[in-house]
Amino acid sequence: MKIRRRSIFILAAIILILAFLAGFFFSRSPALILSDASFDALYGPRRALIAQARLSLGLFRPVKKVLLAESAGPDAAVFALEEASRRPFGAILPARYGRGGQRYAEAHPDVPVAVIEGRGRGGANIEENLRYIAADAGTDAYRAGRCAAILAQAGGAADGDGGGILFFQDEQNFPFNRESFLAGLREEGFMKDPVFLSLNSNYSSYENISCVVLTGASPHFLDRNIKVPVILFSWLDPALTSANVRLVFDDSPWALAFRAFRAEKSLPSDIIIQEKRIEDPEALRKIKTAVRGEIPE
Repeated sequence: MKIRRRSIFILAAIILILAFLAGFFFSRSPALILSDASFDALYGPRRALIAQARLSLGLFRPVKKVLLAESAGPDAAVFALEEASRRPFGAILPARYGRGGQRYAEAHPDVPVAVIEGRGRGGANIEENLRYIAADAGTDAYRAGRCAAILAQAGGAADGDGGGILFFQDEQNFPFNRESFLAGLREEGFMKDPVFLSLNSNYSSYENISCVVLTGASPHFLDRNIKVPVILFSWLDPALTSANVRLVFDDSPWALAFRAFRAEKSLPSDIIIQEKRIEDPEALRKIKTAVRGEIPE
């Protein structure tokens, strides 16, 4: 009888604690993330839902995804955010709605607002409560270099250094820190120089390639079924990528949101490792270390 009463008391206490935590959680001002249907389709609806849940737990407050029509103007963005919450904890907008973010920040000076810019393009603040932020291009490049070297060396070239590395870069829309990338290669003992190409380049003249880095869609590469490990910089759902994609560098609003809301200075991309696609256990172990690497001072 005593054991039963004790069990009931413990259960009641747990229920009360959970009820208190739930009440506290939902009483807190929500964090807002502006999005649209095109981004959801690219990122993956289920993946976005998981990211939203994780962000809610990390911030321990509700996170609201504010959907906006793709053709909506700045005023519509402001209206949508205001409709979502009167006094939000903060708001994050992708760069394409940057003007809306500026107007919202001007109208709500007590709300921290962040606009996710293109990689490495974080701009100056216009309003005191408005920040333009971007992924840390240097750290991303360094980590990509280390991972590329590991994948190339795992290819088993006769010289033991691995085959060559091709880097397809969208130079106009995707600034990239080549110096940091080379530092990452050298950190893993890869001494060959990578070949930097534009996205539209035809790579057929290059032989013994052991790794490819893509910062955008390269038609000449993606249209051919080449079984070479790929490191991809993209917001695309990793589940929708081809089997040769080993890592995805994600600098989307969902990936940067937690650190952006906490006003952290360092914002490297989230790196998704496709573990089932990396057969070499030693390479996988090294990659798990490399994706946390920091540029040596």
